[in-house]
Amino acid sequence: MGSTRGVKFIQSAAPSLSSGAEERKMKKLWTCKIGETEFDQHGMDAPMRRAVRDAYLAITGKEPDFIFSGWAGKLDEIEREIVTEQAAKVRP
Repeated sequence: MGSTRGVKFIQSAAPSLSSGAEERKMKKLWTCKIGETEFDQHGMDAPMRRAVRDAYLAITGKEPDFIFSGWAGKLDEIEREIVTEQAAKVRP
């Protein structure tokens, strides 16, 4: 875990919801999955986190309380199908 300007960067799996109150809190979360199928991500964590933090600050006018990120994300079944279908359209 690192920290920049008071923002905690935590690389972790998504938290599980334990109650209705927690679920309502989680509605304030924005998620994004971005990547390539063949990509060397070495050294790319900090620039990506900074870009997301800066965009959040520009949009909301305040620092995020936390940022969860990392290159170990997974696509769900529907997302994998979309990526596979798009890749098939691009290939000759």
